[in-house]
Amino acid sequence: MDFDITQPASTVTNPIYPRQQQPVSSIPSNLSQFSITNGEQVPFEEPHEWCVISYYEMSTRVGEQFHATQPQVIIDGLTDPSNAERFCLGGLTNVHRTFEIDKARRHIGRGVKLFHIRGNVFAECISDNPVFVQSPITNQRLSWHPATVCKIPPSNILSVFIKKPISINSLFE
Repeated sequence: MDFDITQPASTVTNPIYPRQQQPVSSIPSNLSQFSITNGEQVPFEEPHEWCVISYYEMSTRVGEQFHATQPQVIIDGLTDPSNAERFCLGGLTNVHRTFEIDKARRHIGRGVKLFHIRGNVFAECISDNPVFVQSPITNQRLSWHPATVCKIPPSNILSVFIKKPISINSLFE
């Protein structure tokens, strides 16, 4: 048996509610002025934070997400939860933490500084130990596999998100 799976010529799928069909004559000619909220235009509001950070131990998220609102944020292994520029991992507890995870956490130290300049995000290792970053955007820019993990040695910077290709020197002009 053959079935013809085409829409009848007199109806089209509703772009706002795809499961509903409407006669062609009832669809407005200018769909761009409509939004999901029943035709009301909704103004875009820039989010208050420029990044949201989640900390994981293995596949378990530990603690609350950190919402970065300052131009830079330091992620470290210390404890100072009152500082808006720091996401301190030292005070986070996990009842399922293993000895291996605890041993790795001791190497975080002063950690990594994330900062943004003109929409470009950078990671700077400020720890005595290297940090490891997985940035699919950086990997794509460098033609690496998307899951590649980059090692950032102490006192080095990696661009983790570039809004558009720029010269590093132009950032500090």
